[in-house]
Amino acid sequence: MAEPTMALNQTAPPAGNPVETKGPASVAPQAPTGLEEVAHSLGHGRLSVLVRVTLPLLVPGLVAGFSLVFLSAATELTATLVLHPTGVETLTTQFWAYTTNFSYGAAAPYALALLLVAMLPGVLLGRWFERIAGSGPT
Repeated sequence: MAEPTMALNQTAPPAGNPVETKGPASVAPQAPTGLEEVAHSLGHGRLSVLVRVTLPLLVPGLVAGFSLVFLSAATELTATLVLHPTGVETLTTQFWAYTTNFSYGAAAPYALALLLVAMLPGVLLGRWFERIAGSGPT
């Protein structure tokens, strides 16, 4: 029987560029450091600059990273099949079970539910970014 750490190592994403770091890592270099320097020159402390300047600049990347992780976790099959407890069924395992038995009609509701769960972060992010773009300077 394989040890749990072996199963976790086999199902973990590649360590070179995990999906959860892509959002913040892509936004952080684009944040202008001059804004933080201006806030410091106006007398704001480090915590105030972090809360009022740095975090608002990083929020879009953090939300995008969260959405990518949510989407990856919601549709993950390999880790779910290896690590799920006996008697616990998820959308993904039920979909897989029905499709392996060629019961596509029975698998359709699970596929639709997975599709809706996967669309949710994209729709919410799209609306949020449209709202931000609409309220920004022209």
